[in-house]
Amino acid sequence: MLFYHPFLRGVLSIWMLIVCLALVYVCVRLLLQKRAAAFLLSLVLFAGFDIYRQNLSAYIYFTGDNAPSYRIDTCPVWLAACVNLLLTVVAAVLVVRITAWQRSHISAVSIKESFDRLTAGVCFYDESGRVYQVNERMDRIAQTLTGTHLFSGVCFWQTLQNTTEKAGNEDRVLLPFADRMLSFTRYHNQIGKQRLFEIVATDVTQEWEQNRLLSKQNAELQELNRQLEAYHSSLDAVVREKELLRSKARLHDEMNILLISTLQNAETCDETQTERLLVRWQDLFKLTATPETDREKAPETLEALAKALGMTLCFSGTFPKEKTQARLLVAAVSECMTNALRHANATTLTVRSDQHGAVITNDGTPPQGEITEGGGLGNLRELAQKTPARITVCSRPAFSLTLTYEGDDPT
Repeated sequence: MLFYHPFLRGVLSIWMLIVCLALVYVCVRLLLQKRAAAFLLSLVLFAGFDIYRQNLSAYIYFTGDNAPSYRIDTCPVWLAACVNLLLTVVAAVLVVRITAWQRSHISAVSIKESFDRLTAGVCFYDESGRVYQVNERMDRIAQTLTGTHLFSGVCFWQTLQNTTEKAGNEDRVLLPFADRMLSFTRYHNQIGKQRLFEIVATDVTQEWEQNRLLSKQNAELQELNRQLEAYHSSLDAVVREKELLRSKARLHDEMNILLISTLQNAETCDETQTERLLVRWQDLFKLTATPETDREKAPETLEALAKALGMTLCFSGTFPKEKTQARLLVAAVSECMTNALRHANATTLTVRSDQHGAVITNDGTPPQGEITEGGGLGNLRELAQKTPARITVCSRPAFSLTLTYEGDDPT
Protein backbone atom coordinates (compact mmCIF):
# COMPACT_ATOMS: atom_id res chain seq x y z
CA MET A 1 0.00 0.00 0.00
CA LEU A 2 1.33 3.42 -0.89
CA PHE A 3 1.39 6.17 1.72
CA TYR A 4 -1.05 8.57 0.13
CA HIS A 5 -4.10 8.54 2.44
CA PRO A 6 -4.43 11.85 4.42
CA PHE A 7 -5.85 10.08 7.53
CA LEU A 8 -2.83 7.77 7.84
CA ARG A 9 -0.48 10.70 7.39
CA GLY A 10 -2.34 12.59 10.16
CA VAL A 11 -2.14 9.69 12.65
CA LEU A 12 1.58 9.18 12.09
CA SER A 13 2.15 12.94 12.27
CA ILE A 14 0.39 13.24 15.64
CA TRP A 15 2.42 10.26 16.87
CA MET A 16 5.64 12.03 15.95
CA LEU A 17 4.36 15.28 17.51
CA ILE A 18 4.10 13.49 20.87
CA VAL A 19 7.63 12.11 20.40
CA CYS A 20 8.92 15.60 19.63
CA LEU A 21 7.27 16.98 22.77
CA ALA A 22 9.07 14.28 24.77
CA LEU A 23 12.33 15.47 23.23
CA VAL A 24 11.46 19.04 24.21
CA TYR A 25 11.08 17.82 27.83
CA VAL A 26 14.48 16.08 27.57
CA CYS A 27 16.14 19.24 26.25
CA VAL A 28 14.64 21.40 29.04
CA ARG A 29 15.74 18.96 31.75
CA LEU A 30 19.26 18.76 30.33
CA LEU A 31 19.42 22.54 30.19
CA LEU A 32 18.40 22.81 33.86
CA GLN A 33 20.91 20.13 34.77
CA LYS A 34 23.61 22.10 32.91
CA ARG A 35 24.69 19.10 30.81
CA ALA A 36 25.84 20.93 27.67
CA ALA A 37 26.97 17.99 25.53
CA ALA A 38 23.85 15.93 26.14
CA PHE A 39 21.71 19.05 25.58
CA LEU A 40 23.26 19.73 22.13
CA LEU A 41 22.81 16.09 21.11
CA SER A 42 19.17 16.12 22.17
CA LEU A 43 18.65 19.40 20.33
CA VAL A 44 20.02 17.88 17.11
CA LEU A 45 17.76 14.83 17.54
CA PHE A 46 14.78 17.10 18.10
CA ALA A 47 15.55 19.02 14.88
CA GLY A 48 15.79 15.78 12.90
CA PHE A 49 12.60 14.41 14.45
CA ASP A 50 10.73 17.63 13.71
CA ILE A 51 11.83 17.67 10.06
CA TYR A 52 10.64 14.08 9.73
CA ARG A 53 7.32 15.02 11.35
CA GLN A 54 6.81 17.90 8.93
CA ASN A 55 7.45 15.60 5.98
CA LEU A 56 4.79 13.22 7.29
CA SER A 57 2.38 16.16 7.44
CA ALA A 58 3.02 17.20 3.84
CA TYR A 59 0.03 17.06 1.49
CA ILE A 60 -0.85 17.99 -2.10
CA TYR A 61 -0.63 21.70 -2.59
CA PHE A 62 -2.39 23.07 -5.64
CA THR A 63 -1.35 26.23 -7.35
CA GLY A 64 -3.70 28.53 -9.07
CA ASP A 65 -3.85 26.34 -12.19
CA ASN A 66 -4.69 23.30 -10.08
CA ALA A 67 -1.27 21.79 -10.71
CA PRO A 68 0.17 19.93 -7.70
CA SER A 69 3.44 21.47 -6.53
CA TYR A 70 4.35 19.04 -3.70
CA ARG A 71 3.12 15.62 -2.56
CA ILE A 72 4.36 12.55 -0.72
CA ASP A 73 2.56 9.38 -1.62
CA THR A 74 5.22 6.86 -2.50
CA CYS A 75 6.27 5.71 1.06
CA PRO A 76 4.84 2.41 2.31
CA VAL A 77 2.78 2.68 5.51
CA TRP A 78 4.66 -0.10 7.32
CA LEU A 79 7.99 1.65 6.72
CA ALA A 80 6.71 4.95 8.17
CA ALA A 81 5.27 3.09 11.19
CA CYS A 82 8.59 1.31 11.80
CA VAL A 83 10.48 4.60 11.63
CA ASN A 84 8.01 6.18 14.09
CA LEU A 85 8.39 3.21 16.45
CA LEU A 86 12.19 3.42 16.33
CA LEU A 87 12.16 7.14 17.04
CA THR A 88 9.68 6.57 19.89
CA VAL A 89 12.03 4.04 21.48
CA VAL A 90 14.93 6.50 21.20
CA ALA A 91 12.88 9.26 22.87
CA ALA A 92 11.70 6.90 25.61
CA VAL A 93 15.28 5.81 26.35
CA LEU A 94 16.32 9.46 26.65
CA VAL A 95 13.45 10.25 29.05
CA VAL A 96 14.29 7.21 31.22
CA ARG A 97 17.98 8.13 31.33
CA ILE A 98 17.15 11.72 32.26
CA THR A 99 14.89 10.54 35.09
CA ALA A 100 17.48 8.07 36.37
CA TRP A 101 20.21 10.71 36.26
CA GLN A 102 17.97 13.14 38.18
CA ARG A 103 17.33 10.57 40.93
CA SER A 104 21.02 9.70 41.35
CA HIS A 105 22.53 13.23 41.15
CA ILE A 106 22.11 16.32 43.32
CA SER A 107 21.58 19.63 41.60
CA ALA A 108 20.21 23.03 42.49
CA VAL A 109 16.81 21.92 41.28
CA SER A 110 16.85 18.71 43.31
CA ILE A 111 17.80 20.67 46.45
CA LYS A 112 14.89 23.07 45.87
CA GLU A 113 12.48 20.18 45.25
CA SER A 114 13.59 18.42 48.44
CA PHE A 115 13.32 21.69 50.34
CA ASP A 116 9.74 22.14 49.16
CA ARG A 117 8.80 18.57 50.10
CA LEU A 118 9.69 19.05 53.77
CA THR A 119 6.76 18.56 56.14
CA ALA A 120 8.16 21.37 58.31
CA GLY A 121 8.01 24.98 57.21
CA VAL A 122 11.44 26.63 56.77
CA CYS A 123 12.41 30.21 55.98
CA PHE A 124 15.78 32.03 55.81
CA TYR A 125 16.07 35.83 55.93
CA ASP A 126 18.57 38.51 56.92
CA GLU A 127 18.38 41.39 59.39
CA SER A 128 16.61 43.64 56.87
CA GLY A 129 13.87 41.05 56.39
CA ARG A 130 14.89 40.00 52.89
CA VAL A 131 13.86 36.39 52.32
CA TYR A 132 16.58 34.21 50.80
CA GLN A 133 14.79 30.86 50.83
CA VAL A 134 11.32 29.69 51.81
CA ASN A 135 9.63 26.36 51.14
CA GLU A 136 6.04 25.80 50.09
CA ARG A 137 4.86 24.78 53.55
CA MET A 138 6.03 28.02 55.19
CA ASP A 139 4.68 30.10 52.32
CA ARG A 140 1.21 28.54 52.70
CA ILE A 141 1.30 29.30 56.43
CA ALA A 142 2.27 32.92 55.71
CA GLN A 143 -0.55 33.28 53.19
CA THR A 144 -3.06 31.97 55.73
CA LEU A 145 -1.85 34.33 58.47
CA THR A 146 -1.11 37.50 56.51
CA GLY A 147 -3.04 37.02 53.27
CA THR A 148 0.11 37.43 51.14
CA HIS A 149 3.24 35.50 50.27
CA LEU A 150 6.20 35.61 52.65
CA PHE A 151 8.16 38.63 51.42
CA SER A 152 9.60 39.95 54.72
CA GLY A 153 10.96 37.64 57.41
CA VAL A 154 11.00 40.42 60.05
CA CYS A 155 7.34 41.32 59.50
CA PHE A 156 6.34 37.66 59.50
CA TRP A 157 8.11 37.01 62.82
CA GLN A 158 6.53 40.11 64.38
CA THR A 159 3.13 38.87 63.23
CA LEU A 160 3.78 35.52 64.88
CA GLN A 161 4.80 37.16 68.17
CA ASN A 162 1.76 39.46 68.19
CA THR A 163 -0.87 36.83 67.35
CA THR A 164 0.38 33.65 69.03
CA GLU A 165 0.98 32.31 72.51
CA LYS A 166 4.57 32.72 73.66
CA ALA A 167 6.28 29.52 74.85
CA GLY A 168 8.54 30.99 77.53
CA ASN A 169 11.23 32.34 75.22
CA GLU A 170 11.49 35.12 72.69
CA ASP A 171 12.67 32.78 69.92
CA ARG A 172 9.79 30.28 70.19
CA VAL A 173 6.05 30.76 69.80
CA LEU A 174 3.07 28.40 69.51
CA LEU A 175 0.25 28.83 67.01
CA PRO A 176 -3.07 26.96 66.56
CA PHE A 177 -3.27 26.38 62.81
CA ALA A 178 -6.00 24.38 61.00
CA ASP A 179 -6.85 22.18 64.02
CA ARG A 180 -3.15 21.61 64.64
CA MET A 181 -0.63 23.15 67.02
CA LEU A 182 2.51 24.52 65.34
CA SER A 183 5.73 25.49 67.04
CA PHE A 184 7.74 28.30 65.42
CA THR A 185 11.40 28.43 66.45
CA ARG A 186 13.85 31.08 65.30
CA TYR A 187 17.57 30.25 65.03
CA HIS A 188 20.46 32.71 64.64
CA ASN A 189 23.11 31.74 62.07
CA GLN A 190 26.36 33.51 61.33
CA ILE A 191 27.66 32.86 57.80
CA GLY A 192 30.87 34.78 57.34
CA LYS A 193 30.07 38.40 58.12
CA GLN A 194 26.38 38.02 57.35
CA ARG A 195 23.81 37.15 59.99
CA LEU A 196 20.90 35.03 58.84
CA PHE A 197 17.78 34.03 60.72
CA GLU A 198 16.05 30.69 60.26
CA ILE A 199 12.41 30.09 61.19
CA VAL A 200 11.29 26.46 61.47
CA ALA A 201 7.61 25.54 61.86
CA THR A 202 6.97 22.02 63.21
CA ASP A 203 3.79 20.18 64.11
CA VAL A 204 3.69 19.58 67.88
CA THR A 205 -0.01 18.70 68.17
CA GLN A 206 0.63 15.30 69.74
CA GLU A 207 3.13 16.66 72.27
CA TRP A 208 0.76 19.55 73.07
CA GLU A 209 -2.15 17.21 73.74
CA GLN A 210 0.05 14.93 75.85
CA ASN A 211 1.25 17.89 77.93
CA ARG A 212 -2.31 19.07 78.49
CA LEU A 213 -3.39 15.56 79.51
CA LEU A 214 -0.35 15.22 81.78
CA SER A 215 -1.07 18.58 83.44
CA LYS A 216 -4.66 17.54 84.05
CA GLN A 217 -3.59 14.20 85.52
CA ASN A 218 -0.99 15.91 87.74
CA ALA A 219 -3.65 18.28 89.07
CA GLU A 220 -5.94 15.32 89.83
CA LEU A 221 -3.09 13.47 91.54
CA GLN A 222 -2.23 16.50 93.65
CA GLU A 223 -5.84 16.83 94.75
CA LEU A 224 -5.94 13.11 95.58
CA ASN A 225 -2.69 13.45 97.57
CA ARG A 226 -4.15 16.34 99.53
CA GLN A 227 -7.21 14.28 100.36
CA LEU A 228 -5.06 11.31 101.41
CA GLU A 229 -2.85 13.51 103.57
CA ALA A 230 -5.91 15.01 105.25
CA TYR A 231 -7.30 11.52 105.82
CA HIS A 232 -4.03 10.21 107.27
CA SER A 233 -3.68 13.28 109.48
CA SER A 234 -7.15 12.83 110.89
CA LEU A 235 -6.56 9.08 111.28
CA ASP A 236 -3.28 9.64 113.13
CA ALA A 237 -4.96 12.17 115.39
CA VAL A 238 -7.76 9.75 116.22
CA VAL A 239 -5.35 6.88 116.95
CA ARG A 240 -3.10 9.14 119.01
CA GLU A 241 -6.08 10.42 120.99
CA LYS A 242 -7.24 6.86 121.73
CA GLU A 243 -3.77 5.81 122.86
CA LEU A 244 -3.46 8.90 125.02
CA LEU A 245 -6.80 8.24 126.69
CA ARG A 246 -5.84 4.60 127.29
CA SER A 247 -2.49 5.67 128.80
CA LYS A 248 -4.15 8.24 131.04
CA ALA A 249 -6.66 5.71 132.28
CA ARG A 250 -3.87 3.21 133.02
CA LEU A 251 -1.78 5.81 134.84
CA HIS A 252 -4.80 6.96 136.82
CA ASP A 253 -5.60 3.43 137.98
CA GLU A 254 -2.00 2.57 138.88
CA MET A 255 -1.47 5.86 140.71
CA ASN A 256 -4.61 5.31 142.79
CA ILE A 257 -3.45 1.81 143.74
CA LEU A 258 0.07 3.04 144.57
CA LEU A 259 -1.20 5.97 146.64
CA ILE A 260 -3.44 3.69 148.66
CA SER A 261 -0.56 1.23 149.28
CA THR A 262 1.79 4.06 150.28
CA LEU A 263 -0.72 5.57 152.73
CA GLN A 264 -1.51 2.20 154.28
CA ASN A 265 2.15 1.23 154.79
CA ALA A 266 3.68 4.67 155.44
CA GLU A 267 4.21 4.04 159.16
CA THR A 268 4.51 0.26 159.39
CA CYS A 269 6.60 -0.71 156.35
CA ASP A 270 10.22 -1.82 156.79
CA GLU A 271 13.19 -1.07 154.57
CA THR A 272 12.39 -3.83 152.07
CA GLN A 273 8.80 -2.66 151.66
CA THR A 274 9.98 0.94 151.35
CA GLU A 275 12.36 -0.03 148.53
CA ARG A 276 9.59 -1.87 146.73
CA LEU A 277 7.38 1.19 146.98
CA LEU A 278 10.20 3.33 145.58
CA VAL A 279 10.64 0.92 142.66
CA ARG A 280 6.93 1.09 141.93
CA TRP A 281 6.98 4.90 142.11
CA GLN A 282 9.99 4.86 139.79
CA ASP A 283 8.15 2.68 137.27
CA LEU A 284 5.14 4.95 137.51
CA PHE A 285 7.14 8.06 136.74
CA LYS A 286 8.85 6.26 133.87
CA LEU A 287 5.43 5.85 132.33
CA THR A 288 5.04 9.63 132.37
CA ALA A 289 8.10 9.81 130.10
CA THR A 290 6.41 7.92 127.25
CA PRO A 291 6.74 9.21 123.69
CA GLU A 292 3.43 11.05 124.08
CA THR A 293 5.09 13.44 126.58
CA ASP A 294 5.71 16.78 124.93
CA ARG A 295 9.21 18.18 124.94
CA GLU A 296 7.99 21.42 126.48
CA LYS A 297 6.43 19.51 129.42
CA ALA A 298 9.49 17.34 130.12
CA PRO A 299 11.16 19.78 132.62
CA GLU A 300 7.88 20.04 134.58
CA THR A 301 7.67 16.23 134.63
CA LEU A 302 11.17 15.97 136.11
CA GLU A 303 10.37 18.66 138.70
CA ALA A 304 7.25 16.75 139.71
CA LEU A 305 9.23 13.53 140.04
CA ALA A 306 11.89 15.23 142.23
CA LYS A 307 9.22 16.78 144.42
CA ALA A 308 7.47 13.42 144.83
CA LEU A 309 10.75 11.80 145.92
CA GLY A 310 11.71 14.67 148.21
CA MET A 311 14.79 15.71 146.20
CA THR A 312 16.03 18.95 144.69
CA LEU A 313 16.63 19.07 140.93
CA CYS A 314 19.25 21.59 139.73
CA PHE A 315 18.89 21.80 135.94
CA SER A 316 21.14 24.10 133.91
CA GLY A 317 21.62 24.57 130.17
CA THR A 318 19.22 23.85 127.36
CA PHE A 319 16.89 20.96 126.74
CA PRO A 320 17.58 18.99 123.50
CA LYS A 321 15.41 19.90 120.52
CA GLU A 322 15.13 16.38 119.09
CA LYS A 323 12.24 14.31 120.39
CA THR A 324 14.20 11.08 120.97
CA GLN A 325 17.06 12.93 122.68
CA ALA A 326 14.61 14.66 125.03
CA ARG A 327 12.99 11.29 125.74
CA LEU A 328 16.40 9.79 126.58
CA LEU A 329 17.32 12.68 128.90
CA VAL A 330 14.05 12.37 130.85
CA ALA A 331 14.59 8.63 131.26
CA ALA A 332 18.22 9.13 132.36
CA VAL A 333 17.36 11.82 134.93
CA SER A 334 14.52 9.68 136.32
CA GLU A 335 16.81 6.65 136.63
CA CYS A 336 19.63 8.65 138.29
CA MET A 337 17.19 10.34 140.65
CA THR A 338 15.76 7.09 142.02
CA ASN A 339 19.20 5.42 142.16
CA ALA A 340 20.67 8.43 144.02
CA LEU A 341 17.89 8.28 146.56
CA ARG A 342 18.06 4.49 147.03
CA HIS A 343 21.82 3.88 147.00
CA ALA A 344 23.49 7.21 147.89
CA ASN A 345 20.95 8.96 150.16
CA ALA A 346 21.27 12.02 147.94
CA THR A 347 19.12 15.10 148.34
CA THR A 348 20.16 17.07 145.25
CA LEU A 349 20.52 15.98 141.61
CA THR A 350 22.49 18.24 139.28
CA VAL A 351 21.96 18.16 135.49
CA ARG A 352 24.08 20.17 133.01
CA SER A 353 22.60 19.85 129.52
CA ASP A 354 23.28 21.25 126.04
CA GLN A 355 22.58 20.22 122.45
CA HIS A 356 25.48 17.75 122.44
CA GLY A 357 24.70 15.82 125.63
CA ALA A 358 24.25 16.03 129.38
CA VAL A 359 26.15 15.28 132.64
CA ILE A 360 24.18 14.08 135.69
CA THR A 361 25.68 14.09 139.23
CA ASN A 362 24.37 14.00 142.83
CA ASP A 363 25.48 15.05 146.31
CA GLY A 364 25.09 11.59 147.85
CA THR A 365 27.65 9.11 149.12
CA PRO A 366 30.15 8.09 146.40
CA PRO A 367 29.98 4.42 145.34
CA GLN A 368 32.34 2.06 147.20
CA GLY A 369 33.32 0.19 144.00
CA GLU A 370 32.43 -0.22 140.39
CA ILE A 371 28.75 0.20 139.66
CA THR A 372 26.95 -2.95 138.57
CA GLU A 373 24.38 -2.04 135.97
CA GLY A 374 21.01 -3.64 136.62
CA GLY A 375 17.73 -3.53 134.74
CA GLY A 376 17.34 0.25 134.99
CA LEU A 377 20.68 1.22 133.46
CA GLY A 378 20.46 -1.70 131.01
CA ASN A 379 17.12 -0.45 129.71
CA LEU A 380 18.57 3.04 129.54
CA ARG A 381 21.44 1.80 127.33
CA GLU A 382 18.98 0.09 124.98
CA LEU A 383 17.08 3.36 124.66
CA ALA A 384 20.35 5.20 124.02
CA GLN A 385 21.23 2.84 121.14
CA LYS A 386 17.93 3.69 119.43
CA THR A 387 18.38 7.44 119.86
CA PRO A 388 21.40 7.10 119.00
CA ALA A 389 23.58 8.23 121.89
CA ARG A 390 26.44 7.02 124.08
CA ILE A 391 26.24 6.56 127.89
CA THR A 392 29.31 6.76 130.15
CA VAL A 393 29.01 5.90 133.86
CA CYS A 394 31.80 6.94 136.30
CA SER A 395 32.06 5.96 139.98
CA ARG A 396 35.31 7.78 140.91
CA PRO A 397 35.76 10.23 142.56
CA ALA A 398 31.95 10.60 142.58
CA PHE A 399 29.07 9.20 140.64
CA SER A 400 28.34 10.78 137.23
CA LEU A 401 26.41 9.71 134.14
CA THR A 402 27.31 11.34 130.84
CA LEU A 403 25.06 11.35 127.75
CA THR A 404 26.61 12.09 124.35
CA TYR A 405 24.28 12.43 121.37
CA GLU A 406 25.82 10.81 118.31
CA GLY A 407 23.41 11.86 115.54
CA ASP A 408 20.23 13.57 114.55
CA ASP A 409 16.83 12.27 115.47
CA PRO A 410 16.00 9.44 113.08
CA THR A 411 12.30 10.13 113.29
